[in-house]
Amino acid sequence: MGDPTSAQAAPAKKTHLFGFHFPDFSVLKDHNVQTLIFSINVQKLGMATLSYGGMIFLASSGASQFQVSLVGVTGFVAQLLFGLQGGKLVDAMSKRTAMIAGYILQAALCFIVPIFFGADVIDLIFLAFMAGVLGTVMTPAIKSTVALVATPAALATVAAMIGLFGSLGTALGQAFVAPILIKVSGVNAVMYGAGIVLLSGVIWALKMPRDQGTGTTTEALKAIQWKSEALDVRRIARWVLESPGVSTIILIGAIVSTLLECTNSLIPVYVRDVLGSDPSYSVYIFAPAGLGFIFGMLTAPWLIGKYGARKVGMIAFIISSAGLILLGFIDQVAPIFAPISPTRLFALLGVHLSDEMLAAGFLMMPANYGSTTVSTCVQTYINRRVPLLNQGGVFGMQRVVYNSLTIVSMLGLGLLATAFGSKIVFILAPLTVFGIVLWLLRYSSGIGGGTRESRREAIRQLWRGPDREFAEDAV
Repeated sequence: MGDPTSAQAAPAKKTHLFGFHFPDFSVLKDHNVQTLIFSINVQKLGMATLSYGGMIFLASSGASQFQVSLVGVTGFVAQLLFGLQGGKLVDAMSKRTAMIAGYILQAALCFIVPIFFGADVIDLIFLAFMAGVLGTVMTPAIKSTVALVATPAALATVAAMIGLFGSLGTALGQAFVAPILIKVSGVNAVMYGAGIVLLSGVIWALKMPRDQGTGTTTEALKAIQWKSEALDVRRIARWVLESPGVSTIILIGAIVSTLLECTNSLIPVYVRDVLGSDPSYSVYIFAPAGLGFIFGMLTAPWLIGKYGARKVGMIAFIISSAGLILLGFIDQVAPIFAPISPTRLFALLGVHLSDEMLAAGFLMMPANYGSTTVSTCVQTYINRRVPLLNQGGVFGMQRVVYNSLTIVSMLGLGLLATAFGSKIVFILAPLTVFGIVLWLLRYSSGIGGGTRESRREAIRQLWRGPDREFAEDAV
């Protein structure tokens, strides 16, 4: 077995321009960093194509928002039930082995389900669930590998690159690959296409540096308690109290990420019912999102270093919320944002969109900017502060918190959208998700005989948490 530290990327330098610190893109020259970037891009692209293709298919077939949300939320249910077990399994086995096995099994499912079962709603739910179960191993494995290929000085930049290119893969799957495959060939092509993409991930996983877990995979499988512990709210709240630095950062990240996931599940029906267009036209709303990803990647390390992780997280939440709320007032704001929307560039290709479509494309940029910024905070903090052998478990807990919020929010908002329409949901969603997180913080403060915090104190902890040490190392 090779020494993992020998594979680490060289320290990242800082580039200055008028006092602004940009990431040093020279880390992209490192072969292992390139391989990890391609690996996460493939994984995100394949899964986004699969999940979003299913949602577009249902929306195009006239399904209600709740039915679409039900399929969209299935993968999160799987990750909630098995997220902790997957993280522990990653700690015990080679990260490289976990990635290879995950790619092969996910790809196999994408071919087996349409060939032997079909593409009905139940089939799509089954496929999304099983792919989500495998994702509970792959996601922490990929994230933990960042600490293998990057030096401490380069972690922030590499984490930003991972977040950017992972988001790029998701955006490509949602905005282009899934809609095009649905439009041209149907839902079976979506599943086969996702399978081919995921199978290609094995090539990149094989190039990753070898590492060693704490034991054998067989021993880990026998030792893990497979009965889900994720639904034990008291246990999660106790972990929040025992790990205040990591847990608070994870909670902030979950706020914005949950909002974005709920938005993604609402967009196909929003395009159909509110904007009066074919759900596959979602491509013209998500296309500008890449600009938000890029700007978030460029500014996140500097902002975290200057203002602290919690303040940056809260500001990012406000920015994302503003974009989502304005989607609920699309008729009123369309004349303002349509003229400055980058989506107007599609007119050069002969695509002429309504002002409402143009404005919606513009408003997705701040939503994605906030998500990218906060994801970088979370990824970098965990890679820096948690020992490598324990990172799988922490990333597993991160998925539990994130998935819990996403499941409750997506199903609840799906019901609201079915009953009252998408517009009202975009207005209420930021307040709903933020209220859930405040409840969790207040609940955790009352564990063990403590005094439950007020809402004001919970907000103060989000804004003023002890992040000075993190801020000094974030850039």
